[in-house]
This record gives sequence, structure tokens and C-alpha cells, in this order.
Amino acid sequence: MILEGWSGDLIKSLEGYDDVTPNFEKLIKDGVFFENIYASGSLSDQGMAAVFSAFPAQPSVSIISQPNKYNQLPCINTELKEKNYTTSFMFGGQLSYGNIRAYMYFNGFDKIVEGKDFDSNIPCGKLGVHDEYLYQRQLKELSNEKQPFFAAMFTLSSHSPFDMPMKEKLTWGGDENGYINSVLYADQKLYEFIENDKK
Repeated sequence: MILEGWSGDLIKSLEGYDDVTPNFEKLIKDGVFFENIYASGSLSDQGMAAVFSAFPAQPSVSIISQPNKYNQLPCINTELKEKNYTTSFMFGGQLSYGNIRAYMYFNGFDKIVEGKDFDSNIPCGKLGVHDEYLYQRQLKELSNEKQPFFAAMFTLSSHSPFDMPMKEKLTWGGDENGYINSVLYADQKLYEFIENDKK
């Protein structure tokens, strides 16, 4: 799972606020938690190259907007496919942003799902499918997936304009209140996904 826009400032274990990501704190206890890791840029397309190709962000342009350059990068998906993994990438928004779709197709993901591939009756925000519906779809997809598999997912509810389907619960943060509440929502839905996946 690639979590959109999460900040260490909102994670108690990183000396951040203690009421925004309480469920993430529960997950930390059951997982491996890296305390000294930093974003490799500030945009989604930069993040995709960092996550899948281990390529750091460049200051003025993203490498995945340049097919003649990203075709030279390694990709974890390619390595896993060589070991007979089935692979997928799911996002509730538009993968045309930053040329992410082309990058994913080039790197041979077996299945790529984006916002337009969801049922039209699913509630959406301005940017696409809310996290809870993304997770529901992923659970359904994974229940039919053959082993071994690599399934990547990119969330969007904690991206501006923060129009998640939850009433704001936290009242602090001033101009950042919408963002803080969107991460609270994302934290809740992430935890529910993990708990449902365990079943």
C-alpha cells in the first residue's frame, strides 16, 4: 500500500500527534517500522519511480514522464514476474496523471485498475474512489488471485481536496484541518482493510 500524503508529523511513534493515526500505531506493533525514511519527492509520479524503481526524485521533472529514460530503470515488478508472481496495481483515481499508467504498463503489471474501472454507483470524491471502496475492491480481487502474487495499491483520500466520506472529528489544525481529518479517515480504513484481509 502506498499511502497518499502521509506525514511523520501525524504518527505518534515518530513524535507526532497522537490522535490522527491511532490504528497505524496498532499496526506498528505487528510489523516492521522504519523510523528514518523520507519521501523521495513531493508528487505522486515521483513517488512511483521511487517505490517501484528505487529512483530518487529529480528537482524539476519526473522520470516517468520521459519514456526514453524510464525504460532504462529497473522495476520490482519485473523481478517478481521472473519468479512467476502475478502482479497488479490499483488506484481509485486517474492514472493519466504524471504518466503513471504508461509507466505501469511498460513495466508489465498483469492487471492495472484505476478509477474508471470501478462501478459507477460507488461514491467518489473529486479525485476518485474513496479509500474504503478501493480496499473493498482489493479484497475481492485478492480472493481470486493465484499464489504467489504482488499486489500494489495507491490510496487517494488523504490528497487535497480531502473530501472523504466522514464527518470531521478533529477540530484542531487551522488551515490543515481537512488534511488532518482525511488522514484520520485513511488510518481507520487502512486498519479495517488489514483486519478484513486477515480473515
